Parts: sequence; structure tokens; C-alpha cells
Amino acid sequence: MGDWRMRVERALELENRGDIDGVAALYAPDAAYVDATGTEYRGRAAIADFYRRNRAAFPDFQAKLDRVIEEGEWVAFQGSWTGTHRGPQPLGETSVAPTGRRVEAAFVGIGQASNETGLVVNMRMIVVDQLGLMRQLGLLPTRP
Repeated sequence: MGDWRMRVERALELENRGDIDGVAALYAPDAAYVDATGTEYRGRAAIADFYRRNRAAFPDFQAKLDRVIEEGEWVAFQGSWTGTHRGPQPLGETSVAPTGRRVEAAFVGIGQASNETGLVVNMRMIVVDQLGLMRQLGLLPTRP
């Protein structure tokens, strides 16, 4: 098992427990996190705030990792998460009011870690199934 797989598994383990400070500690102090809407969060405090808002929206959030591809300081990963929408869901510069619905969404991301510190310096969620998520939340019609 490579270093990146362990990092991603550790991050998801901490996030699944709701340990946002633990997740933020995996990032370099000046790291950048870009969510699937393209919104950038720079620095540990901003990244932790992003994770806290998502956890407040889905307090029973649970993610699982399916695949990790690593090459040097870079990683690509794929997985899925589930949760019940109990708080405002951040969506870029806006948010979605709680629906009480249980959802599942796939995600794909890429990241870069410092070879010197091992901390994440750049993380980008390339895909989160926003369309499927919005359908499950009742914000879009279901497929015919």
C-alpha cells in the first residue's frame, strides 16, 4: 500500500468520524482545496470551514474509497459517499436548504503532496455527481 492510499484512507476515516481538525491537519498551512463547483479554499482554516459546512449539511456523512492511482507526489482517487441532508448544503456561493433526504454521490479527485513534509498542498475534487445529488434532494426531476 502506497503513501497516497494511506493518506486518502486516513482523511476519509477522519472525515467519517467528523474530525475536521484532523482532516485539516493533513493539509499544508497554505494548501488549496478546490471543490467540484470550482470554488477555491486556501489555507487550513478555509479548508476546515468547507469540511465543517459539509458535515453540518450531512451530519451522518460516510465516504468509502474505491480506487487510488498514485505517481510520486500526485494522486487520483475515486469513491462514493452517503449522508442525510439535515443542514444547508454549500453549493459554490449559495446553499440548498435541508431536505431530510438520504443521498449517495460518487466523487473523483486529484491531489498533490509535498515530498518534503508529506502534507497535501493541492486538492481538487474533479467530479462530485452534482446532477444525481440534486435529483436525490428533489431539486431536479428524476429520470423518466
